[in-house]
Amino acid sequence: MSRKNAADADAPYGGMRVWVFMGDKGHFPMGVWSSLNFAHRYLHDQALTGSLTAYEIDLPAYDWAIDTGNFKPSKDQHRSLKFRQTFSNQFQEHYTFRDGHCAALGNPQYATDEE
Repeated sequence: MSRKNAADADAPYGGMRVWVFMGDKGHFPMGVWSSLNFAHRYLHDQALTGSLTAYEIDLPAYDWAIDTGNFKPSKDQHRSLKFRQTFSNQFQEHYTFRDGHCAALGNPQYATDEE
């Protein structure tokens, strides 16, 4: 299903995204957050190492990459189930954390920082 189909009226979350954290050497996500800020705070406070990636709700990464023009299947194998179910791409917004720190994001914002 492409973005065009995912945007149907029965797709309640179309256009929303979540932040998924894969810990270093992890095989499964260890957490999912509704905002980058919440994820950043948690990963910082827990001093975690890994990758935090944005995913559109109701839209697989493979479809997102094709719909945004970031990936064009050029071989038959690019359309195979095996390829699609393991697909990931560098164009999704993502951040690397090491011991809770992310150079691209700096220090997380807390409620007392915003006042």
